[in-house]
Parts: sequence; C-alpha cells; structure tokens
Amino acid sequence: CAQYDRRYFEKRAKSGLKREGTGRLRLRRIIMDKTCRSGSFKALLTAQFMGAVTDSLLKVVVSLYAIQILLSSEAATRAVSIVGVLYILPYVFFSPFAGYLADRFYKRHVIIVMGLVKVAFALLAAGALWTGDLWFLCGTLFLFMVDSALFSPAKLGILPEMLKEEELSKGNGYVQLWSFVGIILGTAAGGILFKVVNDRLYYIGLLMGLLALISFAVSFAIRSERPEHVIPQ
Repeated sequence: CAQYDRRYFEKRAKSGLKREGTGRLRLRRIIMDKTCRSGSFKALLTAQFMGAVTDSLLKVVVSLYAIQILLSSEAATRAVSIVGVLYILPYVFFSPFAGYLADRFYKRHVIIVMGLVKVAFALLAAGALWTGDLWFLCGTLFLFMVDSALFSPAKLGILPEMLKEEELSKGNGYVQLWSFVGIILGTAAGGILFKVVNDRLYYIGLLMGLLALISFAVSFAIRSERPEHVIPQ
C-alpha cells in the first residue's frame, strides 16, 4: 500500500509539473511581441549586420594585402580571384548541411553558437594578419564564410517563429536591407582601414573580434515562440 501511495503521489506531482510548464509556455506566447519593433527582432538584425560587416571587411583586407605583397600583376589577379571564390564557395558546399542544422536544432541556439565561433575566427584572423601569411588569411576567410553559411538558414528560418504572418514580408525586407548595408560599410571600411593601419593590420582583426563579440552578445536577446525545454527527437 505504501508503495502504491508513493507512486500515486509521484504521478500527481509529475502531472502538476506538466500543467505548470504548459501554463508558462502559454503565458510566454501571449506576452511575446511578434512585430518588427520587438527587441528580439532588432537583436537578430544587429547580429546579421555585424556578421555582414566583418565578412566584407575581411574579404577586402585580404584582397588588398594580396595585391600589396605579390610582385607580379598576374599573381595578384589570381590571388584576388581566389579570394572571391573562397568568399562564395562555403555557401555552395555547406548550405544543405546548414539547413539540416536549422531544422534539427533550435535556430536561436544555432545563431548563438555560430556567433561564438565567429569570435574565435576573428581572433584567428587577427593572428593571420599579424603573421602576414597570405594563405593563412585565405584559409581564415574561408572559415569566416563557412560560419556565415551555417548561420544563414537559422537567421531566415527563425523569422516565422518570432514574427506574425503579416509581418514576415516586412521582416525579410529588413533582414536584406541590413545585410546589404553591412556589406557596403564593411567594403568601404576595409579599404580605409587598410590604408590607415597598413603596418599594423592585426588591429583590423581585433576590430573584427570586437564586432563579432557584440554580435554574439546581442544574439542572447533573440527570442522565438518555440519552447526551448523540449529536445527534438
């Protein structure tokens, strides 16, 4: 009888926890701001903007550095072409796997992890700029773009979980807007910074590390409607 009573009360306790958890989830869905004015959506835009700036900044710096150190115009042209390929190639190779990650794991978690990895890669880029090894820099650029390729499906896929249906088109527009603003600013800043700190290029790597750190920090403010205590099967 004692064993039966223990099991009965354990079952009641578990049932109560489930109801309590469901209540918390329902309350969370009611109070969540699912508009483009929400802090969560602005955090996503900030993370996306910082990533676009750092990617474009590194691409321009590596291209200019190749032109500066290579003696022949033919070698410099070849190196710049390789840099352009490395900038795009990860999207070709890793986009399907990135889509799988965004479906298999919570998109917010993917965004946060990719932000942390970007910080590590930015510090690696600072080391590559300090050594002055061109091919080390090219490899770092490739890793940068792998990170961005893995980030991209989660960034777009989380929009239906954080915005109302009538806000989705506007949200996609804002994401594209800030992506291109980041690319433009990163491209412009790359040329200016390369000239200003030409003898201390690792400063640019440290700046990218700071931008990546800001992106990683704000990604914790991203929220979605999907419950985060359930582990996908």
